[in-house]
Amino acid sequence: MIAGDFETLPKAMLPILIAEDDEQLSRALELYLAAIGFDVSIHSAAGSAKEAMIAEPGRFPLALIDYQLGMDCGIELSRWVLAREPAIRLVLMSGYPPDELMDLSSLGNRAMFLQKPFHPREVISCFRKLHPVLMMSV
Repeated sequence: MIAGDFETLPKAMLPILIAEDDEQLSRALELYLAAIGFDVSIHSAAGSAKEAMIAEPGRFPLALIDYQLGMDCGIELSRWVLAREPAIRLVLMSGYPPDELMDLSSLGNRAMFLQKPFHPREVISCFRKLHPVLMMSV
């Protein structure tokens, strides 16, 4: 934990869906985000992430999705998520530079790109930019 993180704990658990196939990164994100008050739902494949969203429509105001999810395409999952959930804000992450990826502008203004490697605080910074009102308590 970084000094000051606990000063801005959310008043209620804020759900976030994470689709990431790297177990170490998933676990690190889960530990960090849960410690500062997020209700973290981790998925290592697009199919299980979709199942979670179908099972509980509207539950997730935030999603963090890897561009390459094993055999799945994270950008396709991102488009599906954004089309299904009009209020969701999404961060698409990748180890590839953005200029080597498919056109990210197709995701619109409810999504941002985050270059790996990153510190978990950068995820919070992205979501603050995408949804400042929701993230006021974080």
